[in-house]
Amino acid sequence: MDVQFSVFTIAAGLLAFVLAFYALIAKEQRSPYITESIYSSIVFILSVITLGIISAAIKPWYAHASGLFISGSYIVLLVTVIFVIYKTFHIHNRHLNFRDDNLIKNTSAIRFVKGLWRKLSPRKQYEHAAKKFPNELYDDLQNVELLMNTNIQSMACENSDNELSTSIAIRVTSFSDGTRVIKDFLELFSTHDCWMQYISCGRHPSELVSRLNGNANSNSNNESWFSAAKKRLVAVDAYSSNYGFTDSIYEKWRLWLTREHNITVVKAEGSYAGLHTASAKAFNVIKKSTNKQVPGNNERMPALVIYESPYAISDRESVEQYKIFIRHVLPSERLMGGMFTVFIESVIPNEEWDLISSYVDVAVDLTQDKRAASNEGT
Repeated sequence: MDVQFSVFTIAAGLLAFVLAFYALIAKEQRSPYITESIYSSIVFILSVITLGIISAAIKPWYAHASGLFISGSYIVLLVTVIFVIYKTFHIHNRHLNFRDDNLIKNTSAIRFVKGLWRKLSPRKQYEHAAKKFPNELYDDLQNVELLMNTNIQSMACENSDNELSTSIAIRVTSFSDGTRVIKDFLELFSTHDCWMQYISCGRHPSELVSRLNGNANSNSNNESWFSAAKKRLVAVDAYSSNYGFTDSIYEKWRLWLTREHNITVVKAEGSYAGLHTASAKAFNVIKKSTNKQVPGNNERMPALVIYESPYAISDRESVEQYKIFIRHVLPSERLMGGMFTVFIESVIPNEEWDLISSYVDVAVDLTQDKRAASNEGT
């Protein structure tokens, strides 16, 4: 029984470690998604214990089979230990680097080498070689209805002079209102040959494209801009991993986006770190497309980046992680230059709305009039 006992002891100790470690990290980091990954580890550990129990139970009658079961339990135990190490490293990467990929490339040693290479390289890196938006676009921004009474034109020009990006936040009452707002920005920026990222968190990106496509088909004037916009649009699906669950309909619509409209879709993992990672992957898609169109071109073209309802992910993760996401993304994209960042939120508490408003150049709350009308009615 010594062999079985050792298996039980190791498995029990590993189970205690996993439960304590995951619970502590999830509590301290306000990251409930971490607890979801504990299930796989527990299944592995229980499999080890089950094989050990079977081995002990049949040993008096089937010694050879008992040995096979105990050998199998050690093999599964080894796999379990490797899996737990990987998951621990994965969680470490999420918390330290706010990324969901590149476990090796994000280590301190690799990042040090990459940083040293950037310093020694005579050529300016693509990421740091942002091209300014055309002046005509700033003039057109002032004609966007929801921006008419703001100082967006002067802010955009000032940021451009300082090689900074411009950002705005828009609070809407529904996704229908959000569709109209997004349509205006996509149409404007597509006419100036800008790249566009659409990061959808509260609904599948195909819903927006479907509505725009229907609008374009019913209006010949809209069809031309929509056709041009699709060629420079990259969509990020941050909805399916959080709220799609096992429904196959989302995969069907993803294929519709890629096959019918030739739109690249990047799928985000279910966390704010995953959302951040997917946004970076979409950035690289644009980088690759730019280099393909003009080989050797190291200049980063201006880009519109739209985040729709990122607060929706806080229901699966936490408000604290949402705040970390805001405090990282907006300042980072501002310093990157060559970006026009738009945050569109609908159902969001005033405290979190105030946080976004404090970071952006212009904040527009389209829900104020409706709330005022509702108060008057009561």
